[in-house]
Amino acid sequence: MKRFILLLSLLALAGCGPAYTVKQLDARFSESENTVYAAEGNRISRKSMAGGTHIDEKGLQINPVAEVAPDGKLVSLYLALVNLTDRDSHLGAPNSIGTPQRILFLIDGDLLAINLRGEMRYADVIHSNAQTRGASIGLQETGVGPISAADLARIANAKTLAVRVEGSRRTHTYEDADIDPTFRANLKAFVEQFGL
Repeated sequence: MKRFILLLSLLALAGCGPAYTVKQLDARFSESENTVYAAEGNRISRKSMAGGTHIDEKGLQINPVAEVAPDGKLVSLYLALVNLTDRDSHLGAPNSIGTPQRILFLIDGDLLAINLRGEMRYADVIHSNAQTRGASIGLQETGVGPISAADLARIANAKTLAVRVEGSRRTHTYEDADIDPTFRANLKAFVEQFGL
């Protein structure tokens, strides 16, 4: 019985995490006739920057964003880095990179650098824990930078891939073995969906 409960718990935890989706953004107030499609939930790894494993929606995501003209042609393409983490009164922010500045991809041995415009935002709600006598607040670090369709396809189809994210506070590298297989599969699906 104990094994059954443990197995059930592990299966439940394995399904936790951000759900990958591609959404059409609301363009009702845009002067452009172009349509913007943004991916969400493309977490690069289940491994935490501080060690351990993410069992929730938190972690670092790299999501493609495409602007498409009415005739279906690609107007612009971006990568949006989203790092969902928190700051704790006892531990600080061990999974924070600070304001995102750059993503470096080592694609089959070739280096590709994407410069980002980034920002950090704290959540509106502080959570307290009476037992630990501590408090925590959600932290969202975001950055966006342009990428070519050819480079996005190279990342999606890479045989080996390492990714380094650089922020104002920290740099972290994800080796090929650390990168979740769904990360490239999601990028590949995005590339195929928009004929990149």
